[in-house]
Amino acid sequence: MLHRDANVLRFVIAQINTAPGAVQHNRARIAEVAVAHSDAELVVFPEMTLSGYPIADLVHRPDFLNSCREAATQLAKQFAGGPALVIGAPWLGVDLDAHVDRVQGSDHTPIFNAVLLLQDGEVHWISSKYHLPNEGIFDEKRNFAPAQYISGPVDIAGMRLGVMVCHDAWFEDVAETMAESGADGFVVLNASPYQRDGKVEKRFQVLLKRVVETRKPLLMVNLVGAQDGVVFDGASLVLNADCSVAYQAPSFVEDIQAVDWQQTAEGWMAMVADFCPQEESVIQADVYQAIILGLRDFVAKNRFEQVLIGLSGGVDSALVATLAVDALSAERVHCVMMPSPHTSQQSLDDAQALVNRLGVRYNTIPISGLMQGYDQ
Repeated sequence: MLHRDANVLRFVIAQINTAPGAVQHNRARIAEVAVAHSDAELVVFPEMTLSGYPIADLVHRPDFLNSCREAATQLAKQFAGGPALVIGAPWLGVDLDAHVDRVQGSDHTPIFNAVLLLQDGEVHWISSKYHLPNEGIFDEKRNFAPAQYISGPVDIAGMRLGVMVCHDAWFEDVAETMAESGADGFVVLNASPYQRDGKVEKRFQVLLKRVVETRKPLLMVNLVGAQDGVVFDGASLVLNADCSVAYQAPSFVEDIQAVDWQQTAEGWMAMVADFCPQEESVIQADVYQAIILGLRDFVAKNRFEQVLIGLSGGVDSALVATLAVDALSAERVHCVMMPSPHTSQQSLDDAQALVNRLGVRYNTIPISGLMQGYDQ
């Protein structure tokens, strides 16, 4: 990392894997990262960091919302001496200006997809998502109220940051309003899922547009990890005002990276020592890594110890077994061959060759007798 002088600010990208509903687990992970980077002015975490994402109807449980509020308060007190933390959380809007849903017009206390600045021992500043997505895996218009207005920038150690939440960055009005309000740059908290159709490149082009339109640098932190059938790919990003890529995080793994910001005559510029742009990804390789991450997190977050796979000697079960070993290790995979009167010797030989290569536990359980009994 570059040597820092007094005029350089250090922001840390915390591309972490959170568990939906596990507030205390997520709080502990946030604290672990912050402790390891106590020399930074700011650590930025993904969207809905405290709660995990997606959380569906959990967001309507008062006890869950209270636990998120308490965890945020604990973190703020723990890091009263720094660094400042920017985290995402569901937030009951009793202490926000927006008490009326601008879409529905109801007068209930709304729940927000919020971003919190934890600084000086307190929840220093709160904002929330302005544009709510409602397609694909997202059902946010049912679960959250949109912000009443676009927030102005917040000051972090002398740098004025416009803070956006995920979908807000896809609309030019949010960044434009923040820039007109005096933002020196942008921070975007993301929980953007992986898609086979080149989502990383689409995301990059959208963020690049915001930089071109405003001539301001941008730091985006995306969630990584999986929940059921949804995989978040990470690939967090830092763009300078001249559209150069100051940092691109890897996909499908956690990544913690310090980014140093230097104020120049042209504005703030991000610097990461020894950063080399990554080669363009291959779709087939990305799909494989997405499946591995999805499988690994499904097993871990549901607290399963092992997986059991029925081998047929065919290519489909061979691929599944290989994925399981890559995701979990051979020690946690148990394969079973269940030959019937119709199973060829070639299938038995192929299954045996596979388990020999993978090094997994293997049993053969003939089912001819069961089939005969059923026929009778």
